[in-house]
Amino acid sequence: MRRPPPLNFVLGPLVLSLAACEAPPEPDPPPRDEDSLQAEAQADTLDPWPHYHLARLYERRGSYDLAIGEYGAAINRLAPRSATRPVLDLGILHHRLGNPEPALRCYREVLATFPGDTRLLQTNPDFRHAALGAKALLTGPDDAARVEELHRRFVEELGGAEADWARGPTFLTPLRAEEEAEDQTVREETGNGRNRGNEDESRE
Repeated sequence: MRRPPPLNFVLGPLVLSLAACEAPPEPDPPPRDEDSLQAEAQADTLDPWPHYHLARLYERRGSYDLAIGEYGAAINRLAPRSATRPVLDLGILHHRLGNPEPALRCYREVLATFPGDTRLLQTNPDFRHAALGAKALLTGPDDAARVEELHRRFVEELGGAEADWARGPTFLTPLRAEEEAEDQTVREETGNGRNRGNEDESRE
């Protein structure tokens, strides 16, 4: 199994230069096995999406270092301003792991994007999720002005609702709960005689 790149590579200047603005990808397709995703990544070394789906796979398994590495590999292969979701998901994972500084850098990278079509600021929910994630981390005594400006952007520019702002980031599920849900899925599929790696999947 390949070792993930070091954290300073994953969160280096190249990663943080990749602001993105398009709508997020469709929900994850039916899971593929690790070997097939590795083969896709090797067959087309410039394609970011096998790395992104490997990251999702590793995150579901609880292999968080590998997930961080694959998110970074996906981001480094994306054209600037082409997709928000890998940067956001990397930030969310760091947030859930208790790594506030890299998480906040990822959230800010998403929020620093100004797409040519400003309607994307409201139609792409990744911007609102990044704002809510950043708000949850900006809790210091000197952060009040930043949070106030973030609140203004959330409502006026990003199309967010006051109720969502007050509620905070509901997408930050506990890691243990996700692992148990994944274990239950594997048990159910094994009981049904299904091999997740052999399920058909349409490529994005």
